[in-house]
Amino acid sequence: MKSTESKTNLFWKKIKWQIPKTNTNNYHEINFKNIDTNPTGLVFFFTTIIAPLFLSLLNFLIWKDNSSNDYILFVQSILTWIIIGVGFYVIQKQIGKDEMFRNGAMAFYFFYYIPNAVALIFSLVLSLLGISEYSTTLLLTFSIIGDLVPLIMCFVMMPIFKNKMINTLKNDWKIFLIAITAFIFLTFILSSLFSEIQHIITPNSNSNNQNDLTDLDSWWDKILLFILTIMVAPFIEEMATRHGIFALSSNRWFAFFSSILFFAGMHITSSNDWTHIIGYLGGSIALTTCFMIARDNVTYSIFTHMGINLISYILILAVPGQN
Repeated sequence: MKSTESKTNLFWKKIKWQIPKTNTNNYHEINFKNIDTNPTGLVFFFTTIIAPLFLSLLNFLIWKDNSSNDYILFVQSILTWIIIGVGFYVIQKQIGKDEMFRNGAMAFYFFYYIPNAVALIFSLVLSLLGISEYSTTLLLTFSIIGDLVPLIMCFVMMPIFKNKMINTLKNDWKIFLIAITAFIFLTFILSSLFSEIQHIITPNSNSNNQNDLTDLDSWWDKILLFILTIMVAPFIEEMATRHGIFALSSNRWFAFFSSILFFAGMHITSSNDWTHIIGYLGGSIALTTCFMIARDNVTYSIFTHMGINLISYILILAVPGQN
């Protein structure tokens, strides 16, 4: 009977443009009933999505060009960690840690806290060694380790990711190849469109992330960048900002906009680079849309993300200084 059908099934019955349903989709469907809209769903949204963006934007508006000052960023980070930690405490009390590991929701908090902890540890060690200026090689190495640790933990402690990925690549490979080709094309077009809009708004400047990516002095930096942007980051970022956020939300469209905001925001809040927020919205919208079309199967958004990053990587090497 209709009354016994899940919200997920009712939603997809109204949508005609999703990929065909397979046995892989039955392995685990995100259950939006895990979190009540009020108050727990709102706690997640405001502590994890709105608060970090608000603090970053406030600093940008107050301090302008000085908003990327190390001291300001450090205080902002501490406040954000505390606020998100409070949100985590409330949410895990409501749905339980075991359920958060089972449904993959914990991937979000792994991704948020562990890379920050790794960066803090390395910074303290280098400070004790008297090293204050970080080379591109060091920054890339820290980033790889910071993303690799939570990625390994997700695969080991949350079997949903490994099992769903293996089932998809083994049993649904035909659908997967067709969908990924279309998804990469969609993401490339949308990313290019928003990048062009960003270029019109800020014609003579690149984002801080773009400047970092083009500052490659040696062949080993290029290898490290490949490992980070193609082999590591797409996995943990999609597990956290797509699957993790959807598993922590009380409504599919609530999750859709939360994922878009967080993914775009995380690329600019680390340096309060709000003048370039538009450039990140295209990819964020496209990847979140792909995740929904793929019936919440993060395997599709991971490989779409990998494909887009690979294209960007090739362009960076082929045309130095271009983005």
